[in-house]
Amino acid sequence: MAKKPWSALRSALLVATTGLSVLLASYAHAGQGASPEQLRQLFEVSRSADLVDKVLGMLEQQNAATWQNEPNPDKQAEMKTKHERVAAVIRENLNWTKLEPMAIEVYQRHYDDKEVQSEIAYLSTPAGKVWLDKVAPLMADLLPRTVAYMETRFDEIQKRILANKPAPTRRPVKPKLPTDTKGKTAYALVSELSVLSSKPQFDARMANLENDMLSSVAAAAGGVDDETRTMIKKIAKELKREVTFEELKPIMADSFASQLSEGEMKLLLADVQRPERKNQIRQRTQTETDLNTKLNEHLRTNVLPLLMKAALPEAEPADVTPSDNPPMAKPAT
Repeated sequence: MAKKPWSALRSALLVATTGLSVLLASYAHAGQGASPEQLRQLFEVSRSADLVDKVLGMLEQQNAATWQNEPNPDKQAEMKTKHERVAAVIRENLNWTKLEPMAIEVYQRHYDDKEVQSEIAYLSTPAGKVWLDKVAPLMADLLPRTVAYMETRFDEIQKRILANKPAPTRRPVKPKLPTDTKGKTAYALVSELSVLSSKPQFDARMANLENDMLSSVAAAAGGVDDETRTMIKKIAKELKREVTFEELKPIMADSFASQLSEGEMKLLLADVQRPERKNQIRQRTQTETDLNTKLNEHLRTNVLPLLMKAALPEAEPADVTPSDNPPMAKPAT
């Protein structure tokens, strides 16, 4: 079982579940039946299209390093061609034009027009402006770091399982916490946000990890054989056992500390401790959870089969078409 295809699948899954939905649902809270016009106004004010473009561009640049660092000219040319095909698939299927209808459908279950206007008004407050101008771009910058970290842990575990090596006894990893004042403020802010939103989402994703991986591989490869199913079950089990959200918090805190001033972080920390804001963030988490489900369906049904075809040496752009009914793996029992 090759390392790179597994890494690509995990990257695609992480984009859908941890990146784009965060950008789309950054300011959602309770409501029902908002009009598409009102929601488009919110998306425009919150710069959702620009942020999605930024995420895709950063991931494309990160993946380009694979072929750029290849010393063999012939192999580099082949890898570059494959990279360009894969990048074209991602741009075509995960751009804002494709994602906005999904976001509108989900938001209408959590918003009404009055609440949309309240969120737009919030973005004009001092704390809201920091969220809009600093935190949303920060989350886009953070995504490749978290994707890379999770892929590294995934590959470590996969390599160990393939080599039939026992799991280490000293897990999970104990993260190194910041010691400076600004770093501590950033960690406090991330911790507050984690309790309200990030950790529940992480826990939900890890709980469904095995089924998500099985479904994604089935959609991309046309099915799951027994050997692959067994491997996925082992990897998912070890990931859930070894990887904790606490490992990601220092990465998040480092990004906050590097891009926000201490005053901005203290402003946000006070803001998220308000009961009204806590309720908004909790409700936003439900919106993001629903949107994650929608994005995962789009990823598995439309995007992953195209990515796998584009990654094949013989793949041609004209041949890359999604299946109307891709085979799906049955959930593991």
